[in-house]
Amino acid sequence: MLNRILRLEGEVRENPDDFELWCALADARIAVGQHDAAVEALETAERCAAADVSEHVRLGALLQRAGMLDRARKTFVQACRLEPSSSAAQGHLGACLVALGEVAAGASCLSAAAWLAPDDVGVRAALGKALVRLSRPDEARGHLEHAVAMAPGHPEAACHLAELYREDGEPARARAVLEPACAAHPHHRPAALALADLWLMEGNSERAVEVLRSLAAHHEEDPAVLTALGRAQRLAEHRASARATLTRAAALPDADSAPLVERALLEQQAGRLSEAVDALREAVTRDPRDPSAHRALGEALHQAGDSDAAISTLARAAIIAPDDPEVRHSISRVVQVADDPGLDGDSQRPERVDLSGNVHKFGMDKLLQFLAEQRRTGVLRVLSAESGGELVFVHGAIAGASTSRSPRLGQLLVQSGLMDENTLDALVAEQHATRNPRPLGVLVVERHLLAADQVRPILEKQVLAALAEMLSWTDGKFAFYTMALEGLPSALGIEPEYLLEAARAERDYLR
Repeated sequence: MLNRILRLEGEVRENPDDFELWCALADARIAVGQHDAAVEALETAERCAAADVSEHVRLGALLQRAGMLDRARKTFVQACRLEPSSSAAQGHLGACLVALGEVAAGASCLSAAAWLAPDDVGVRAALGKALVRLSRPDEARGHLEHAVAMAPGHPEAACHLAELYREDGEPARARAVLEPACAAHPHHRPAALALADLWLMEGNSERAVEVLRSLAAHHEEDPAVLTALGRAQRLAEHRASARATLTRAAALPDADSAPLVERALLEQQAGRLSEAVDALREAVTRDPRDPSAHRALGEALHQAGDSDAAISTLARAAIIAPDDPEVRHSISRVVQVADDPGLDGDSQRPERVDLSGNVHKFGMDKLLQFLAEQRRTGVLRVLSAESGGELVFVHGAIAGASTSRSPRLGQLLVQSGLMDENTLDALVAEQHATRNPRPLGVLVVERHLLAADQVRPILEKQVLAALAEMLSWTDGKFAFYTMALEGLPSALGIEPEYLLEAARAERDYLR
């Protein structure tokens, strides 16, 4: 590719007004990630473009590939003005609008393109995808079935149609649509992953391994593909191959927690519980907001007899994903085991756990008072049959509280009009992408989005709501972890007894 770029650079020097040469050079530079150089080539191509619809469509498509969606839209609009009856111009404009989030407008353009060129499979596939996003599945199915009938090997149309069939409870039809597409394009990532998942649903793990092994041969550095292959190999009981695949996936620089969770399940199946726990601890460290990693770690710790750590981990999973049925099932299993010995028991506990016991025996009110009076610093995690909660203490003062049911700080900031949803979504996405995310209240102050005095009353409201709920719990289990100050947020600056009294009043009011 680099040789081709050098050759094209020489040709454009000799033919500086050749539109096609500049487009070819931009295309090659985009392919190797030379974004700035590609933009320069596209700007020159734009100056060389004639008043021709095909040249505008070509230029717009390259601008879109380069991530310049607004400029691509303007170019496609110009193409439509040059020739309103061009299906290519209408179709590309529609796809660009959908990519920009203007789905309804995009679907309108794509409908026009489908009317102008009824046998264009790509347009039908794009229109079907847009109609799904607009919650119009019946119309989407009609266009996608038409596209697949015209071109059974078209992977995008097959993927979208298979997803509709699967949502309608028709996995056999979904697989029948995907098989010809994967046969024609065995290295198409979405189609192969979807087909392999369907084979696993049917219990045919060997066929899933076959599909994914072919895909992985062309996606050797893709952690999601390797994780899917490792999972299929594990279910097919190819344990040595699964271990090698998952280890390779976990070692890739952009890998998330998924390959570690799969490797832990493999170790559990082989009876190596300590290795499974180690892998899951690494998974939780890698992605602290992954509920599946926390749930799997809680289950493994429970199986290993470490109930205190299991309680803490599952409480955290419940806060992250309160409506996840698998998390709730794991919680139900753990809270149904025999009662803990209580605060004064003699059972061995993990080194980090300072206190643990049964809420029914000790009482949440007394427990919180005890931690405040003893000026403890750390995190209390509580797991009840229906909820989980977390309370942060700094020298006995309360620094934060949340439960799986109480409102989040971000929700309260939006409701109070102090923050818009787009800003909140961006901050939450940043937290998810960070291995050790900063608390939201800290982030908004550090970024000068809000002053500390603006955040504090909202944070107090959140803490009061969570405290009031936790004070109403009469059963479940708890574990208190002593932690260093640098790992915790600042205290609210309110005397604990006043905060607890306010929470009791709110609890009694809610009753």
